[in-house]
Amino acid sequence: QIEVVFGGSPLVAAELLRGLTRFGKAHPNWRIAARSRQFDYSPGWLRRNEVAGMLLWQAGEDVLSALQGTKVPYVELLPHQPRRHPVVGIDHVAVGRLAAQTFLDLGFKRFGFCGISTRWSAERGTAFADAVMAAGHDAPRTVDIRYDLARHWPPESEAGQTDRLSRWLQSLEHPVAVLAAHDAPAAMVAEMAEACGYLVPDDIAVLGVGDLPAICDLSPVGISSIDTGADVMAHQACEVLDATIRGESVGTAPVLLPPRGVHVRRSTQALSYDDPLVREAVAYIREHSCEPLCVGDVCREFNVSNRTLNRRFNPAVGHSPGSEIRRARLHHAHEMLIGTSLPLVEIALRCGFADQAHFSRLYHKTFGQSPSSARRAHAGR
Repeated sequence: QIEVVFGGSPLVAAELLRGLTRFGKAHPNWRIAARSRQFDYSPGWLRRNEVAGMLLWQAGEDVLSALQGTKVPYVELLPHQPRRHPVVGIDHVAVGRLAAQTFLDLGFKRFGFCGISTRWSAERGTAFADAVMAAGHDAPRTVDIRYDLARHWPPESEAGQTDRLSRWLQSLEHPVAVLAAHDAPAAMVAEMAEACGYLVPDDIAVLGVGDLPAICDLSPVGISSIDTGADVMAHQACEVLDATIRGESVGTAPVLLPPRGVHVRRSTQALSYDDPLVREAVAYIREHSCEPLCVGDVCREFNVSNRTLNRRFNPAVGHSPGSEIRRARLHHAHEMLIGTSLPLVEIALRCGFADQAHFSRLYHKTFGQSPSSARRAHAGR
């Protein structure tokens, strides 16, 4: 028998259960019982019910204390603090870096971060700041609000904090790109921005973390969000627990999974380049990149010389128009890679690459792994 304890938000629990269900179907010898953190576990109860292992998510120190008196193996998901037992969680540094690159690719030069006063929120914010400063920009303006998704639904802040958030948004220089530590504060930022008279995303672009449909899709402004793959984390935690039950040594170093990508919705659908030629050229390239497109085609579309386009494009974007075409093609290819089962050769040809080998070389250089490895890593979706 495998006991699963869920103590956090039901929105996140639903995503975790998807991964747990997938693993359970492939392992019929697992008899899974899911309970809330209020369940009264004790060492005697665990022994009497012959519990073989436990998965914990925000289970509470009382459950951990009960486990200390037993030999029942357990794995914890997304702990709020460092642990000495097996843990599966999110690579928060990778989340912050992905957010920064997402905004930099849209041409933003000013940034903000809305945190929620937790350790993992601070890790995301620090990585975000480091990445935008490494790109030559000022550190993001930050604000921290107290927020607990498990207690607040629909998303709302504690009393008195909406005024603070409003003042912070009005203090920013616009246009600005704001990363929120989680989808719920991202929805709050977007709603407050519009209440203050700003346009989302033209004045304030907003990016959340978690990709929870009940928040992102139901927000008046669809919230773009970094997909942290909660279902994949749950599946990975099951793998670790299964190995532990079978007597394998798994160690205590945390297993930190990188984000799967960005689910783009309206809150970031903006280009923030000051030069209108550059803004329109980038939009044109991203729309037509999978067609037989070269820099000359872009020049003809906007009736400018190759020299003029490069002279205005490079300082604004940080790379050449040719590089932007390659980057756009790789982005489309990556989306097809993790979102479809198409063969690699077909993806390569559909996205404008000469052949699969050329696509694979560029993909590995950009993403640090082969297309096949990336597809396997995302197969749990």
